[in-house]
Amino acid sequence: MNYEKLRAAFLQGEEQEVANLFCEMMRGAARAVMFEAMASEAETLCGPRYRPDSDSPYQRAGSENGVAYLGRGSLGNAHFLMR
Repeated sequence: MNYEKLRAAFLQGEEQEVANLFCEMMRGAARAVMFEAMASEAETLCGPRYRPDSDSPYQRAGSENGVAYLGRGSLGNAHFLMR
């Protein structure tokens, strides 16, 4: 996203429009943080992708679609499966 356009939208927009834009930005940031945290946890427990840790009792078992709730809305998010 172009930050100059975003800044202009914040400065020129109506209060509700700015609030909606900010909420969408935060939802995107929250989704990215959740995905990164889950990926980091899977790597810590199972080792790097395609190079599993042979000493770990855990192994990757694919991924699945999931839902995380943020405020009044939900975020579609993939989560990693581990055994």
